[in-house]
Amino acid sequence: MSVLGQKIRNSILATPVVLTAVLVSISLLTIGAMGKDSLREKGASLAIVTAETVKAGVQYAVFDDVETVLAQLIASDDDVSVAAVITQEPNGTLIIKSKKIGKDYEASDLDQVLKAFAAHTPTKKGEVAFLEKNDPQFLAAKIDLVGNDTIKNGYLLLAMNSTRISKEIRKTFIIMLGSGLLMLVLGAVSSIFITRTIMCECRNER
Repeated sequence: MSVLGQKIRNSILATPVVLTAVLVSISLLTIGAMGKDSLREKGASLAIVTAETVKAGVQYAVFDDVETVLAQLIASDDDVSVAAVITQEPNGTLIIKSKKIGKDYEASDLDQVLKAFAAHTPTKKGEVAFLEKNDPQFLAAKIDLVGNDTIKNGYLLLAMNSTRISKEIRKTFIIMLGSGLLMLVLGAVSSIFITRTIMCECRNER
Protein backbone atom coordinates (compact mmCIF):
# COMPACT_ATOMS: atom_id res chain seq x y z
CA MET A 1 0.00 0.00 0.00
CA SER A 2 1.27 3.45 -0.88
CA VAL A 3 2.03 6.17 1.66
CA LEU A 4 -1.14 8.00 0.60
CA GLY A 5 -3.18 4.86 1.09
CA GLN A 6 -1.74 4.33 4.56
CA LYS A 7 -2.55 7.92 5.54
CA ILE A 8 -6.12 7.58 4.29
CA ARG A 9 -6.58 4.29 6.10
CA ASN A 10 -5.15 5.63 9.37
CA SER A 11 -7.33 8.73 9.19
CA ILE A 12 -10.48 6.71 8.59
CA LEU A 13 -9.57 4.19 11.30
CA ALA A 14 -8.82 6.90 13.86
CA THR A 15 -12.32 8.36 13.58
CA PRO A 16 -14.28 5.39 15.03
CA VAL A 17 -11.56 4.81 17.66
CA VAL A 18 -11.81 8.36 18.99
CA LEU A 19 -15.61 8.49 18.79
CA THR A 20 -15.98 5.13 20.53
CA ALA A 21 -13.58 6.06 23.33
CA VAL A 22 -15.33 9.39 23.91
CA LEU A 23 -18.84 7.93 23.84
CA VAL A 24 -17.98 5.03 26.18
CA SER A 25 -16.23 7.35 28.66
CA ILE A 26 -19.08 9.85 28.73
CA SER A 27 -21.67 7.08 29.09
CA LEU A 28 -19.84 5.44 32.00
CA LEU A 29 -19.42 8.73 33.85
CA THR A 30 -23.09 9.54 33.33
CA ILE A 31 -24.23 6.10 34.49
CA GLY A 32 -22.03 6.31 37.60
CA ALA A 33 -23.39 9.75 38.53
CA MET A 34 -26.98 8.67 37.90
CA GLY A 35 -26.46 5.59 40.09
CA LYS A 36 -25.25 7.66 43.04
CA ASP A 37 -28.01 10.23 42.60
CA SER A 38 -30.69 7.55 42.44
CA LEU A 39 -29.37 5.94 45.64
CA ARG A 40 -29.53 9.29 47.45
CA GLU A 41 -33.07 9.91 46.25
CA LYS A 42 -34.16 6.41 47.19
CA GLY A 43 -32.57 6.76 50.63
CA ALA A 44 -34.27 10.09 51.24
CA SER A 45 -37.69 8.70 50.27
CA LEU A 46 -37.21 5.58 52.41
CA ALA A 47 -36.14 7.63 55.41
CA ILE A 48 -39.17 9.93 55.20
CA VAL A 49 -41.65 7.05 54.73
CA THR A 50 -40.10 4.91 57.48
CA ALA A 51 -39.98 7.88 59.87
CA GLU A 52 -43.73 8.21 59.46
CA THR A 53 -44.21 4.44 59.88
CA VAL A 54 -42.37 4.27 63.23
CA LYS A 55 -43.80 7.55 64.52
CA ALA A 56 -46.44 6.04 66.82
CA GLY A 57 -44.06 3.43 68.22
CA VAL A 58 -41.46 6.07 69.09
CA GLN A 59 -44.01 8.55 70.44
CA TYR A 60 -45.45 5.96 72.86
CA ALA A 61 -42.18 4.07 73.48
CA VAL A 62 -43.39 0.83 71.89
CA PHE A 63 -39.96 -0.05 70.57
CA ASP A 64 -40.74 -3.71 69.87
CA ASP A 65 -42.94 -2.48 67.02
CA VAL A 66 -40.22 -0.08 65.91
CA GLU A 67 -37.63 -2.87 65.79
CA THR A 68 -40.00 -5.02 63.74
CA VAL A 69 -40.32 -2.26 61.12
CA LEU A 70 -36.54 -1.73 61.01
CA ALA A 71 -35.88 -5.47 60.72
CA GLN A 72 -38.35 -5.79 57.84
CA LEU A 73 -36.67 -2.87 56.06
CA ILE A 74 -33.21 -4.43 56.36
CA ALA A 75 -34.49 -7.84 55.26
CA SER A 76 -36.43 -6.57 52.26
CA ASP A 77 -33.98 -4.05 50.77
CA ASP A 78 -30.35 -4.95 50.07
CA ASP A 79 -29.51 -1.27 49.56
CA VAL A 80 -30.15 -0.55 53.25
CA SER A 81 -27.22 -1.46 55.54
CA VAL A 82 -28.34 0.17 58.79
CA ALA A 83 -31.70 1.34 60.11
CA ALA A 84 -31.97 3.02 63.49
CA VAL A 85 -34.16 5.30 65.56
CA ILE A 86 -32.48 8.12 67.47
CA THR A 87 -34.22 10.14 70.14
CA GLN A 88 -33.21 13.45 71.65
CA GLU A 89 -33.86 13.99 75.33
CA PRO A 90 -35.06 17.35 76.65
CA ASN A 91 -31.47 18.15 77.70
CA GLY A 92 -30.28 17.65 74.09
CA THR A 93 -28.64 14.23 74.51
CA LEU A 94 -28.97 11.93 71.48
CA ILE A 95 -29.61 8.24 72.13
CA ILE A 96 -29.88 5.31 69.73
CA LYS A 97 -33.10 3.69 70.95
CA SER A 98 -33.42 0.96 68.35
CA LYS A 99 -31.24 -0.32 65.51
CA LYS A 100 -30.94 -3.09 62.95
CA ILE A 101 -27.77 -3.74 60.97
CA GLY A 102 -27.29 -5.81 57.82
CA LYS A 103 -25.10 -8.91 58.09
CA ASP A 104 -22.21 -7.41 56.11
CA TYR A 105 -22.15 -4.16 58.08
CA GLU A 106 -21.95 -5.28 61.72
CA ALA A 107 -18.71 -3.31 62.12
CA SER A 108 -20.42 0.02 61.39
CA ASP A 109 -19.43 2.52 64.10
CA LEU A 110 -22.72 4.19 64.96
CA ASP A 111 -21.17 6.14 67.84
CA GLN A 112 -19.04 8.08 65.35
CA VAL A 113 -22.06 8.57 63.13
CA LEU A 114 -24.02 9.87 66.13
CA LYS A 115 -21.33 12.50 66.78
CA ALA A 116 -21.51 13.67 63.17
CA PHE A 117 -25.30 13.57 63.30
CA ALA A 118 -25.41 15.95 66.26
CA ALA A 119 -24.24 18.78 63.98
CA HIS A 120 -26.56 17.92 61.07
CA THR A 121 -29.93 17.05 62.54
CA PRO A 122 -32.93 17.67 60.25
CA THR A 123 -35.14 20.37 61.71
CA LYS A 124 -38.54 19.72 60.16
CA LYS A 125 -40.77 16.93 58.85
CA GLY A 126 -39.83 15.82 55.33
CA GLU A 127 -36.28 17.18 55.60
CA VAL A 128 -33.38 14.75 55.11
CA ALA A 129 -29.83 15.31 56.36
CA PHE A 130 -26.96 13.52 54.58
CA LEU A 131 -24.20 12.83 57.07
CA GLU A 132 -21.35 11.15 55.18
CA LYS A 133 -20.31 10.77 51.55
CA ASN A 134 -18.62 7.43 52.18
CA ASP A 135 -20.04 4.00 51.50
CA PRO A 136 -22.43 3.34 53.12
CA GLN A 137 -24.08 6.76 52.90
CA PHE A 138 -25.70 7.76 56.20
CA LEU A 139 -28.78 9.97 56.16
CA ALA A 140 -31.56 10.85 58.55
CA ALA A 141 -35.13 12.14 58.52
CA LYS A 142 -37.01 13.81 61.35
CA ILE A 143 -39.78 11.85 63.07
CA ASP A 144 -42.62 14.29 63.66
CA LEU A 145 -43.20 13.77 67.39
CA VAL A 146 -45.05 15.72 70.05
CA GLY A 147 -42.40 16.74 72.58
CA ASN A 148 -42.86 15.57 76.16
CA ASP A 149 -40.91 15.10 79.39
CA THR A 150 -38.83 12.21 77.99
CA ILE A 151 -38.46 12.91 74.27
CA LYS A 152 -37.72 16.22 72.59
CA ASN A 153 -37.16 14.97 69.04
CA GLY A 154 -36.91 11.72 67.10
CA TYR A 155 -34.97 10.78 63.96
CA LEU A 156 -34.87 7.86 61.55
CA LEU A 157 -31.31 7.00 60.53
CA LEU A 158 -30.46 4.92 57.44
CA ALA A 159 -27.25 3.82 55.81
CA MET A 160 -27.45 3.16 52.08
CA ASN A 161 -24.79 0.98 50.44
CA SER A 162 -23.83 1.03 46.77
CA THR A 163 -23.14 -2.72 46.39
CA ARG A 164 -26.09 -3.47 44.11
CA ILE A 165 -25.68 -0.33 42.01
CA SER A 166 -21.93 -0.94 41.67
CA LYS A 167 -22.65 -4.43 40.31
CA GLU A 168 -25.10 -3.01 37.80
CA ILE A 169 -22.57 -0.37 36.73
CA ARG A 170 -19.91 -3.05 36.25
CA LYS A 171 -22.30 -5.08 34.10
CA THR A 172 -23.09 -2.00 32.06
CA PHE A 173 -19.36 -1.30 31.71
CA ILE A 174 -18.71 -4.79 30.34
CA ILE A 175 -21.60 -4.48 27.87
CA MET A 176 -20.46 -1.05 26.71
CA LEU A 177 -16.85 -2.19 26.47
CA GLY A 178 -17.93 -5.12 24.31
CA SER A 179 -20.03 -2.81 22.15
CA GLY A 180 -17.09 -0.43 21.85
CA LEU A 181 -14.75 -3.21 20.75
CA LEU A 182 -17.31 -4.35 18.20
CA MET A 183 -17.55 -0.81 16.86
CA LEU A 184 -13.76 -0.66 16.59
CA VAL A 185 -13.62 -3.91 14.64
CA LEU A 186 -16.37 -2.76 12.29
CA GLY A 187 -14.61 0.58 11.95
CA ALA A 188 -11.33 -1.12 11.08
CA VAL A 189 -12.97 -3.34 8.47
CA SER A 190 -14.82 -0.35 7.02
CA SER A 191 -11.64 1.73 6.89
CA ILE A 192 -9.80 -0.97 4.98
CA PHE A 193 -12.68 -1.33 2.53
CA ILE A 194 -13.05 2.43 2.05
CA THR A 195 -9.30 2.89 1.64
CA ARG A 196 -9.11 0.22 -1.04
CA THR A 197 -12.10 1.74 -2.84
CA ILE A 198 -10.51 5.19 -2.79
CA MET A 199 -7.16 3.88 -3.99
CA CYS A 200 -8.80 1.95 -6.81
CA GLU A 201 -10.63 5.10 -7.90
CA CYS A 202 -7.38 7.06 -7.80
CA ARG A 203 -5.63 4.44 -9.99
CA ASN A 204 -8.53 4.42 -12.45
CA GLU A 205 -8.40 8.20 -12.81
CA ARG A 206 -4.76 8.01 -13.75
